[in-house]
Amino acid sequence: MTRCSSRRGVAVFVVLVVIAIGALAGTVALLSARAASEGASLSATRLQSRLTMRSGVLALQQLAIEQRTDVLAGTDFDASMPMEIFTEGDRIGVVQLDDSITPEAVSLDALLDVNTATASMLAKLPGMDETIGSALAAVLPVSSIGELLEAEGVTVEMVFGEYDEMGSLTSEVPPLASLLTVGSIDPNLSRGVGSVAPGQAQINAAAEFTDETRAQLDQRLDPQAGGNLIAGLLEQADSAPSSRAELGRSLRSAQFTLATGGQIFDALCFGEDPVAGRVDINRAPIEVLAVIPGFDEDGVAQRLVDARQNLSPEDLASVLWPLEQGLVDEDGMLSAVDRVTTRSVRWVLRAQAGGSVQRERSVGIDTLEDAQRARAGMDDADADRLRDRVAMDLLVDFSGPSPRVIPLGEVSIAGELASVARAMRAGGDGFAPIDEGDFEADPMGGPPA
Repeated sequence: MTRCSSRRGVAVFVVLVVIAIGALAGTVALLSARAASEGASLSATRLQSRLTMRSGVLALQQLAIEQRTDVLAGTDFDASMPMEIFTEGDRIGVVQLDDSITPEAVSLDALLDVNTATASMLAKLPGMDETIGSALAAVLPVSSIGELLEAEGVTVEMVFGEYDEMGSLTSEVPPLASLLTVGSIDPNLSRGVGSVAPGQAQINAAAEFTDETRAQLDQRLDPQAGGNLIAGLLEQADSAPSSRAELGRSLRSAQFTLATGGQIFDALCFGEDPVAGRVDINRAPIEVLAVIPGFDEDGVAQRLVDARQNLSPEDLASVLWPLEQGLVDEDGMLSAVDRVTTRSVRWVLRAQAGGSVQRERSVGIDTLEDAQRARAGMDDADADRLRDRVAMDLLVDFSGPSPRVIPLGEVSIAGELASVARAMRAGGDGFAPIDEGDFEADPMGGPPA
């Protein structure tokens, strides 16, 4: 009897174990199915955010087309957002600027193109000297600012700066990534000075002088603005001028007042190809202005920065405005004139796309929601943060016949990667210290990620 009871007990135990295993298997299957469902849902919403971003890029391109003439005339590119792409129930697909990175579009042409800078110009940048300037020049040309790390004596801190644990810049001098760019271009299109309309193809003064050239000059330049003089100089010259400075010296030899020649320089170009390396002096930081030949004398860059804050857009249109305002002499202006422009045709921004929840509003609800958010430790930014966010750096380029919006890469997890990178460099939390050169720079010029 005892043996029989024991066998029954074992059998019951086995049955209970089988039932438990079956229940556990069922639970695991249920959890797996739920996880798969949630994963699929997350993947679907993230895909929807990426498609929203693609639509936002197309909308941004249309915005650029509408603003093309204004940008060529020297205005800022206005990438006003958010853009509502779709509405589905209470979910709104939104594309907007990432205010923490680019609260507005940023000009790349306000920076110094490293590939066209001389060693002496690079040496005058903050934190640099003749040795490092020569080392930087030795590795040129480069296709990205990160390649400057190949120069002898150049460190990550010099190029990208030093940051604290919160990601705030702590460097005492501006990092090179905030002053240098690659690939700046100024198209052979008028800026719009005097009676010259913005966006018109400039007259190639370096080409053979013909009756058509004279007709174009008569159409673009008033006789009082130097039209007859320019026609005479180009027609009688033994060789056509190859630069603004060369033309300026010819005008000065003809007793022409150079400070009144802004319309001439806006109407003419000196070759078929767009010009590389010009700096937008209406937006350039003082550190960049101070290395441009002609503006590199003590105090000139500061005078330019102070003056442009109080001048009208019309006053700032001509590349000769520093001379017109008496901030530099003719020699200084002729030294600078081939390296400067007064517009930016390349703009960069960080956009983010995702879902925003549309909340029904009624009397008293706002106050209740504000109280709930405060109790949960949330601010308005937390409440309005996009769901399933994706982020992307975009370049808006106005140098061609039609503006282009060029994706520079998705950076949705750049912040997380930067945090991991900092932890690994510090050797904390189980990470081994690694070489600082193993990290690439953030596309927007932030800390290495």
